[in-house]
Amino acid sequence: MVDKHRRDLYQRFCERLGPDEHDDILSEIGRLQGSSMRVSLEEILTYRRDYGAIRLVKAFSQHFLYRNETRIIASVPTTSPGPDERCSEDIRIRSADLKDLEPLHELLLGSEGRVSITRVRERLSSGCSYVVALHEGRIVGYAVASPFELLRDRMLTRAIFKAVQISASDRLVANAFIHPSYRGKRVFPSLHRSLQELVSRTGVRRLLSVFKKDNQASRASHRRIGYQEICEVRLWRLLFLERTWESARLEGQWPRGPVE
Repeated sequence: MVDKHRRDLYQRFCERLGPDEHDDILSEIGRLQGSSMRVSLEEILTYRRDYGAIRLVKAFSQHFLYRNETRIIASVPTTSPGPDERCSEDIRIRSADLKDLEPLHELLLGSEGRVSITRVRERLSSGCSYVVALHEGRIVGYAVASPFELLRDRMLTRAIFKAVQISASDRLVANAFIHPSYRGKRVFPSLHRSLQELVSRTGVRRLLSVFKKDNQASRASHRRIGYQEICEVRLWRLLFLERTWESARLEGQWPRGPVE
């Protein structure tokens, strides 16, 4: 019921209601998004096992106690051709399905930490678009585009909605990961190109990506495949007090709203 209500609110937002109604819808989406931020015991134990108690405490502090970071929002139309870069012929790119559940879960544990196999199954069957890179039958990288109403980070969702006019034809590149042994082999550009082609067949016209301002490697790789940085957003939380705001509007931006 909560998921249906959240989708309905998101659709109303995408229909561009009057400015007086936007804050009410954002608040309601934020409240409902908060319900999806609950972390299962399985995820906590998995994180503790894979990363140790110190990392677990740090992750808990960031999500529930104190947060102070700047993120960059960038966008690219799905029609953008991107660079003419192809990974080696022995690496194959294809869309993911439920038979990839176990190997995807194993790879996700290395990139996202507290991800249960139940969560991976939910993502694969709930409207997220996955593409995977395979070498000799083994998944060595992936990229995923998600509808905005499925995002679990409530603060980040609010910041995106406040800074960029989102439409129903937009998706967020929620995560991408390449196994360390395969980095520098042009896997990411090939993955992203395949992701663009996959989502464009469902009517998606623009992809957005969000990354930390000080992650220069991520910024460079996104520019290389055609992303233009729109703005910087600031996320701040202290216990139950939180605030998000746009801290800078960047050069070379796409216009606010969907790409025509």
